[in-house]
Amino acid sequence: MPQHEIHYNIDDILIGRKFPHVHQMMDIMSKEGPNHRRFFHDDNVVDDMLIATGDFAAAWSARYHLIADRIIRDGEVPQELPGNVRQEAIIAELLDLMARGEVELVVFPDSVLARLVSSINNGTAALVGSEILPPLKKNYYIKR
Repeated sequence: MPQHEIHYNIDDILIGRKFPHVHQMMDIMSKEGPNHRRFFHDDNVVDDMLIATGDFAAAWSARYHLIADRIIRDGEVPQELPGNVRQEAIIAELLDLMARGEVELVVFPDSVLARLVSSINNGTAALVGSEILPPLKKNYYIKR
């Protein structure tokens, strides 16, 4: 089961802001362990979230939460990797599912993904060939 931090990272990458209230509500029964998914983890929760919040972004956060939980439950877990790597691999798997057209991708203008694609398209991204290794900056500052 992904930790909330994984869901928050997915929110940032795909939607552009975190939705702690969505994930807390969906996992309110988490003391039940993996069985908590019997509650608030069916397809109806997405519609319920939209009705409750009136926010399509919150509904998509709930949808991506469901998909991330299904990736961890249904996918093979390589046991030789530390637990945090296995969990963080959910993000890569989700993006790969989107690249293959198996999961819908909604373009939210404030998302990290939308900004990345835009910067590639408008030429502001520092694209280099794989054989070029530019020097690292001393520090990379988080501005979000």
